[in-house]
Amino acid sequence: MDIKCTLETRKSKKGTDYEVLVLKLSESCEKLVFLDPAEIELLKIYQKQKNSSPIGIK
Repeated sequence: MDIKCTLETRKSKKGTDYEVLVLKLSESCEKLVFLDPAEIELLKIYQKQKNSSPIGIK
């Protein structure tokens, strides 16, 4: 089973921006996962390394 997820910046009801991991469970259902700042940075570092790696290297 593949679950698509994205790190998104959203706006709260008070108007402040926040980052949240969005898991898309189905077309009509998504789960929001709130991460602490260190976890968000780890995801960003991983994504940068993944995008800059040569093909075939993980």
